Amino acid sequence: MWLRNVLMAGLLLILGGAAALAAALVFPEWLDHTRTWLKLEVAEKKEEEKKDLPPDDEIELTESLKNNLGLSLESLVSQDEYVRTVAVPGVVVERPGNCEHLVTAPLAGVIKNIHLTPHDRVAPGKPLFTMQIVSETLQTGQANYFKTKRDLELKKLQVQQLEKPYKDGVIPPARMLELEQDLQRLETSLDSICHELRMRGLTNDQITKAGKGDFLKEITIMAPDPVPNHDVDHGIVLEANGDKHDPKQPFFYEMEELKTLVGEYVQAGQTLCRLADHKTLFIEGRVFANEAALVQKAAKEGLKIKAEFHGDGQPLVEELRLRFFANKIDPETQTLQFYVLLPNTFEELTHSGKIFQLWQYRPGQRVRLHVPVDSLKKVVVVPSDAVVHEGPEAFVFRVGSSQRVVNGEKKEVKILERYPVHVLHEDSRECVLAFEKKMNGRRIAMNGAVQLNWVLKAQKAGGD
Repeated sequence: MWLRNVLMAGLLLILGGAAALAAALVFPEWLDHTRTWLKLEVAEKKEEEKKDLPPDDEIELTESLKNNLGLSLESLVSQDEYVRTVAVPGVVVERPGNCEHLVTAPLAGVIKNIHLTPHDRVAPGKPLFTMQIVSETLQTGQANYFKTKRDLELKKLQVQQLEKPYKDGVIPPARMLELEQDLQRLETSLDSICHELRMRGLTNDQITKAGKGDFLKEITIMAPDPVPNHDVDHGIVLEANGDKHDPKQPFFYEMEELKTLVGEYVQAGQTLCRLADHKTLFIEGRVFANEAALVQKAAKEGLKIKAEFHGDGQPLVEELRLRFFANKIDPETQTLQFYVLLPNTFEELTHSGKIFQLWQYRPGQRVRLHVPVDSLKKVVVVPSDAVVHEGPEAFVFRVGSSQRVVNGEKKEVKILERYPVHVLHEDSRECVLAFEKKMNGRRIAMNGAVQLNWVLKAQKAGGD
């Protein structure tokens, strides 16, 4: 019985399939309707799935996306004029004749004490070295000064004693004339010896002591006075940068290099140390012949130059003025040198009772100088990190809102929309865009454009 039922069911199934096949052959339009219905059903399902996916050029602005990328969202503001610049390589150098000071031994002697070590700071007039004098010329000069002064005093005493006998007619006039001539010769000799001692570095007080028999056996070498007008020049630069210059601000040197040791015998004129003053430095820029005209134009028109320091996180230094051009072209590099005055500041570091100066800028630092060449009118300036390039196209990501279907419900979400822009000028820090009225005041992502573009591409790949 069971077997008969199975055979009957199979027979009916075969007959039904044959009937459907025959109907499809006789009436083919019925099969087309069925196929169309099945395709519509699949298309509707796919459309429902796509409603949950964002459009191709939009990214949902979530808090996690904003925090992970550290996005800064700001409104675009147009500006009437932007000064376009060209980048020129440069390096920080010392000002010749102003930043370095050599201290030399005024006399031959032996170094008894060194009051400072390298990198210590010292004010003008403070002691640097104590030196024992072994100069035979100086010792002889002091002895001659003492002897001549004593002879002069004795000769003056003799003249005073003979004044009364001369008036009484006991002393002939020839004798008195001879004494006065001897007195004049001694005074002239004393002045000559005194001048020689001053030229050898003795002060008036030391010369006075030598005249009393207290000969100078050792001297203290002091830090020199600053270069004349150096502080005045520095004050002008600071005022041009908007800072007030305090003329009463103390001036310090830094011992950059020590070139002697305690107990060393030194000759007159031998270098003992090198002092440095980095309060104002130069930025040395180099340009080729085709760029020299642009830099010279900026110098003639009094345009300000900006300086960007490499890799140290320091802010852009603005309002710098070109000081002068070199009058020779380097034969090896075929470049022309020009110099920009750079004001410098320092922080004080106290360690073990000593105060050290930590300068903001140091000789040898690499710099990129931005020299102004022309101006662009009515533009929008954004950070270079706000723009992403894809071939000839450039885009920013502006903030907007969009309707999304999430779990069958419509919701308004914040989005970042990739928007094409026209780039007029770009450097390592800024990107200048052509002004568009519909973009004025719109908020965009001021950074992370490259990362957002990656997210957009990954989103597209996942959607496909």
